[in-house]
Amino acid sequence: MRTTGPAPFDVAGEMPELAPYARTAVRLHPRRGEPAAGQSSMGGPLLWPVDEAWPACDGPGAYDHFDGSPGEDGVPLVPVLQLLAEDVPELPFPEATGWPYEDELGVVPGTKVGGYPGWTQGPEWPECRCGRTRDHLLTVASWEFSRGDDRRWIPLEDRPAMAGWGFDAPDDHPWRAVQNPAGLMLGDAGGISLFECRACPERPFGYRFDCS
Repeated sequence: MRTTGPAPFDVAGEMPELAPYARTAVRLHPRRGEPAAGQSSMGGPLLWPVDEAWPACDGPGAYDHFDGSPGEDGVPLVPVLQLLAEDVPELPFPEATGWPYEDELGVVPGTKVGGYPGWTQGPEWPECRCGRTRDHLLTVASWEFSRGDDRRWIPLEDRPAMAGWGFDAPDDHPWRAVQNPAGLMLGDAGGISLFECRACPERPFGYRFDCS
């Protein structure tokens, strides 16, 4: 995080005719690091659909390169910049984008019956002695959601209590009770999933403990 200092004087106040032309710019201050695909980065890995072809140079053309030389057909392009909307709230991202599938569109988090287990580590489905993969029955989780700015999984009725949330907020802030209403801590914010075999008459069961 880098912060630009304030202007030495109020430009719009001194020259009001310039005020209508003001636009917000976000200085990025790139530094070397090891970003993950799910983070904002310059030149780092990208979140990319597995069924979408990686873009490549479309063949020689005038002034493809800064030195005026033509491009080479089929050469993969390199990523320049990936920005997550949550990292630059000052910019007007299109509506209904920045929604990460894994966190907000995929498996439902929290304590639940049915559905799929929300694996923190690699998936480990238990098998029945009959050779069938057991079905997910129940998950008891430490947290109902991961982040306080979650746009999907926080119940609508609880969202007013999330105002001013933050991991550095006081322990008595209401958001903590919204995230962990049962007061559980299974391992490192993990959970226990129960599985049963619905093909066997006695419906044998097993469990997996999963945490970060």
